[in-house]
Amino acid sequence: MQAIVNMSQISARRESASNAARQHWVAERVLDRSPVAVTHIRPTSFAQWLIDTWADGTGELRLPFADGRHAPIAESDQAKVIAAILEDPAPHAGQIYPLYGAEELNHYEIAEKMSKALG
Repeated sequence: MQAIVNMSQISARRESASNAARQHWVAERVLDRSPVAVTHIRPTSFAQWLIDTWADGTGELRLPFADGRHAPIAESDQAKVIAAILEDPAPHAGQIYPLYGAEELNHYEIAEKMSKALG
């Protein structure tokens, strides 16, 4: 093995109030001790989750994020980043890349855009 691309959370921080985010941060630090080149990617929520949630048969987006804002990213875009890193891992070793979509919205705004797009 020549390189590792670790998918973490965009919120991974030592001081995070979220146990999951702290655990992602700890896992990153453990991998940093590896003799193999490690690159961390930190995606925001996945755009596919919005489609999966909407497609549950109700036609509703049931997301508990209130006014939380994020910019969902497509899995295919993440795959392109990962492939590019693995094709030439050396310049990316030790780097942390936040991954996010083009526009940050809250879930009300996301629902409005999905409603317009889907009719």
